[in-house]
Amino acid sequence: IGVDISKESIALAKKRIKDLKLAKLKFFVADAENLPFKDKSFEVIYSIGVLHHTPNERKAIKEIHRVLQDNGVAIVLLYRKTSPRGLAVILVRAISKFIDSASGQENLIYNKIKNSSKIDLKQGTALLELFGCPILKSFSDSKIKYLFKDFSSIKLNHYSPGFSRVLDLIPVRNGFIKGVFTKLDKVTENSLGFYTVITARK
Repeated sequence: IGVDISKESIALAKKRIKDLKLAKLKFFVADAENLPFKDKSFEVIYSIGVLHHTPNERKAIKEIHRVLQDNGVAIVLLYRKTSPRGLAVILVRAISKFIDSASGQENLIYNKIKNSSKIDLKQGTALLELFGCPILKSFSDSKIKYLFKDFSSIKLNHYSPGFSRVLDLIPVRNGFIKGVFTKLDKVTENSLGFYTVITARK
């Protein structure tokens, strides 16, 4: 079962599964903060890169807890504030808001990126999320532990500090430089990772 608040995304998902003949999959247009399911409906719940775009993430996590069976597992990915990439996101979005305010135009940088023909899909996706999402939050480990306090156990793993993602924005062809950035990501993954994957058991 898949859930998304976007009717367009659900329509696309339904088309894709029809093409792939995956009849057992079902999709619902729904709000993560008000899930249309009975208590204890699921053994496993995945939420990858969604809840940091949610107005009330605590309410959404309580909903996950509600519809999860006893001893069930939730696997959730959230952005991490206490990482170089997380701090950069906060700074860049603050600068973007200042530019909007100074120029008197809303989403100025976002609109320029959206209308640019020089930005490829990979770069554009990262930039449009950075500048275009009305809600983009990040969380410290202590905040995440608070958000998941209703669960019997939680485990946090951190990934992708984001050094190599700089190369998505500033393309570099030099293989040695790419290797250095990739290695830097690997050795600092646990301490500086931007993605926190939470494994929470009810």
